[in-house]
Amino acid sequence: MSFQFDKNSLIPGIAGVSPQIVPIAFVATPPVIVEGESSTLQWTVPPGSTVEIDQEIGDVTSLTDLESGVGSILVSPPPGTTAYTLTYNPPGNETPEVALGPVTVTVNEFVPPPATSFQFTSIMVEGGSVNLEWPAPEGVTEPAALADSIERSTDLVDWTPIENPALTIMGGTVRFTDDLPPPGGKVFYRVERN
Repeated sequence: MSFQFDKNSLIPGIAGVSPQIVPIAFVATPPVIVEGESSTLQWTVPPGSTVEIDQEIGDVTSLTDLESGVGSILVSPPPGTTAYTLTYNPPGNETPEVALGPVTVTVNEFVPPPATSFQFTSIMVEGGSVNLEWPAPEGVTEPAALADSIERSTDLVDWTPIENPALTIMGGTVRFTDDLPPPGGKVFYRVERN
């Protein structure tokens, strides 16, 4: 069986064209953040649309690319969950307004990591001074890089921070000398690493 192509049998003026499909989307990335961080609201709408987002953000048409319909904005909502709804009007005289969402951003309260308490590896009293030693963080050799705070007490109830303690580090050990311990012969110390 054989086929022959006859160019005269084609219908003139007809061409097959597939329409451009525009993906419509509205997302928050990331959807869960910690207080003080930001999330990005991202959208894709038909090119040429006017775009608004609620939650007092308002008109974001100027943040939307005219040719692709893609846009984004950073948000930093308060702790809790905030729902955002985007509305857009596609170009054209009789196109209806379309709502996308809601998308949510959950903001968790920032909780600092607990301070680490250390046991002293050495406590020595020499004359009127108290010498304390405890382990330095791995790889730390400069006292300025420490996040250690030193407090003292005479009753284990009221603790007073020692302001600007002169610390040294030798052989992986932090050293501190308290030249002016409280009078009375009984004093307690604690170190916390933040």
